[in-house]
Amino acid sequence: MDGSLEASEDFYAEMRLEGRIFVFSSLKDMKAVRKTGEAAYRHAKIGYGPKGETVVFVLNKGNKKKYPESLVKKFDSMNAQG
Repeated sequence: MDGSLEASEDFYAEMRLEGRIFVFSSLKDMKAVRKTGEAAYRHAKIGYGPKGETVVFVLNKGNKKKYPESLVKKFDSMNAQG
């Protein structure tokens, strides 16, 4: 988090903020949301989280028009119930 290491190519992170789960595929996007508290580009799924939270899949200018299928699948695998 302090910037001393480079993020991996397959970066994945979740951040819980104000009752929502933000999901990232980019460290740059995560830093921007940490600074502002909002994602300029996103795909939100209301009630999709493990406890009924809204899940915000954070996008950017490069992928804002595509459904974040791989990011949703990664979130599902990381939050599998059972």
